[in-house]
Amino acid sequence: MRRFKVLAIGDIVIDNYPDSNKRYIGGSATNVALTITRNSLEYNVDLVGIIGLDKPGRQIYSRLKTTDINLDKIIKMPGKTAQAAWKRKNSGTELIKVEKGVDQGIPLDYLMSIEIEDYDLVHATPYSLGLNEINYLKTKSKRFSFDASFIFRKSDIIELLPATNWVFVSGDLANNYQWLEGLRSYPEQGLILLKGKEGIVFFNNNFKKIEISSKFNNYIYDDLGAGDVFIGHLLSSYYNKPNENNIINLLERATEAAGKACQYEGASNLYLA
Repeated sequence: MRRFKVLAIGDIVIDNYPDSNKRYIGGSATNVALTITRNSLEYNVDLVGIIGLDKPGRQIYSRLKTTDINLDKIIKMPGKTAQAAWKRKNSGTELIKVEKGVDQGIPLDYLMSIEIEDYDLVHATPYSLGLNEINYLKTKSKRFSFDASFIFRKSDIIELLPATNWVFVSGDLANNYQWLEGLRSYPEQGLILLKGKEGIVFFNNNFKKIEISSKFNNYIYDDLGAGDVFIGHLLSSYYNKPNENNIINLLERATEAAGKACQYEGASNLYLA
């Protein structure tokens, strides 16, 4: 039986924690790809992103080669690999500095060279993609999942909702979601608002609303990447046995996985020496 093929597209970075003097592989697309492969053996996952030809880029590539992710489509460019510095604060994580380096956006021409139609699911994150690139991926994908967290405006997200399978939103637009009241349609499988330690809010295409509270509020050590873990866990569980899915159960399990990820430093748990 052919494996379900997933394409995860977006950022690949190194997350630095000056307080602990540790570095981890990070980036939303990377975290989602890792979570999918860890949660199920039934998937072939390809990762698309940009890394530099510097030492950190070589370290990332070498470390990811030990996982089940296919790296053939990663772009390697002369220059510095993207890095971010984070500080744990009030049981959360605060961005200190980000250096995008060679990752100035995945070119549309490069995306057009990939046989997008060959994949059963394409998941895109906005940190290395513009609206034109997102729209191109959406039109070419059999199934399309999009993480709109923090980057795109409300009007951009509304434009992308129709004919999309999954949309995930965090930040202010997730916590203050009155803007949803005028919508006439939701994504085919679901629109999910990621509300951090409060949990999630799910809307299906029949406008049914489900709220799932997090059970790990008192055990948060580092919340960086928790949303990525939720997304990867939900997507891999949903498509593993699509005819046997209970959406409430899947949402609860994905929320639990995100909560557990918050109990250690670095969402990927891939430490770089």
